[in-house]
Amino acid sequence: MTRGRFVAFGLAVLAVVGIAAGTGATSSTQAAWTDRVYVTATATSGTWAAAKGTCTAWGQGGVKLSSCEVAGIRVEGWNDGAKVIRNYYITFATPSQAEYVDFTVDLTAATGSTPPMSWSNAGVRTGAQFTPAGGWTCASLPTVKGRTTQWNTGIMYFVVVSDKTGESVVCP
Repeated sequence: MTRGRFVAFGLAVLAVVGIAAGTGATSSTQAAWTDRVYVTATATSGTWAAAKGTCTAWGQGGVKLSSCEVAGIRVEGWNDGAKVIRNYYITFATPSQAEYVDFTVDLTAATGSTPPMSWSNAGVRTGAQFTPAGGWTCASLPTVKGRTTQWNTGIMYFVVVSDKTGESVVCP
């Protein structure tokens, strides 16, 4: 081995040993404080469904039944001059012995086709297949709270009009 190669080899060995020794002599450090981090994210994929509502099914004699679900809310709507008219169909999943259903539903969770409308002067027309719950008013729309008519525990129907002026409505 020539002197130049021997020196180069020696320097290479020293470099490797020095790096190995240097890494073994280091230690990790930790900050003396931690900063809080706040994160937000936008949901952009998947299937997201609005909460439809809640219900309680009642049997004969006022017996509370074991289950009730607001299974669906469907809407069909159209313009009628200066007003928007909407037919709502609320589907309940109840035991077969259900006599009536107490419910609270959010009409904004409805599926179907309808023109947009303002809820500020909306009302539920007379002829609805429910009785409004105490304290519920038209001002509560798009939330509806009431009790179905007797034995109408499968699909309940009612009409909402965007302007209750001059209309016969079930809510004050």
